[in-house]
Amino acid sequence: MSPSDLRSKYGAGAFDTGLKLQPKTFECRVAQRDALDQNFTQLWLDFVMKGLSSRPALDLRTRLLVLAGQYTMAKSYDALEDTIRAALAAKVPVREVLEIILQCVVYGGHVVVDPAIQVFYRVAEEKGLLAELRASQLPQDGNDRIRSREEESKTWHPDDVADPRFKHLIERYGWRSAGRGLTLRPRHHLNILSWLDKIDPELAGLWVTFCYGGMYSRGIVDEVRGLLGRGVPPTARPFGGLVYRQVMEMLHGVRDEAATRALIVQENRRYARRQLIWFRKEPNLIWFDGAGEREDVQMRVEAMIEARNVGEIARETPD
Repeated sequence: MSPSDLRSKYGAGAFDTGLKLQPKTFECRVAQRDALDQNFTQLWLDFVMKGLSSRPALDLRTRLLVLAGQYTMAKSYDALEDTIRAALAAKVPVREVLEIILQCVVYGGHVVVDPAIQVFYRVAEEKGLLAELRASQLPQDGNDRIRSREEESKTWHPDDVADPRFKHLIERYGWRSAGRGLTLRPRHHLNILSWLDKIDPELAGLWVTFCYGGMYSRGIVDEVRGLLGRGVPPTARPFGGLVYRQVMEMLHGVRDEAATRALIVQENRRYARRQLIWFRKEPNLIWFDGAGEREDVQMRVEAMIEARNVGEIARETPD
């Protein structure tokens, strides 16, 4: 049966949706199913295309990105290729499609993601998109240069900060890695990180650095979009801080992503320079090398305070 006959038989609505999601394989899949069992074909189209795939909660961009992740994890690489092509035809940014595939390495591992990368590379090369991907990629050190502990700590739950395990885990694994987990999984991340820390600290460090310090810290722009999509108002306090403020401006069309990244690096350097200038004007200032949450630094501070107190008592005590 020809595609036009199948379209008439099963309805234009199902066909239009199917061709948007599976432009290369949909007609063939319908023809095969129709040749085997028309009742099953009708049930399948009603459920998948006219039903689930037409629900208004997800726009086409989001639906295609979800499918890309689903097919990558399921090792359905033919369906993944069709979805990549559908996403590009729908003007979904090629970088976003790739990011969905890359993020699957956290849960699916390299055995799952390596073939998906090969599929994506083949399509991107065919479409002449490799130069665009190179231009939009992150620096080699990711987002580390534009991240701010002061700003990210505002997203940590007070219960996590008060947890007796917090200090040790932040000090051992660093705020960029452990702190990212606190933002994404409040009142849960400390449990799994503490568990791994007790079993194998080296493995815990490799895991939290790769997953949270690396992969889950790549998409600050999508993080802001997600927060806005979940109803967090643009006037929320964290959005006014360094990094988040510049991302919000980018989303409002003030500048593109490359210019935003450069501006954030510049503003971070200016902020650090202003802090140094301000602190240098403080009288009797004593500098301690190292992060304030490190135990050795805190011990040196406590020793200094104790020594000062002892000296003051000695001066106040008459001979």
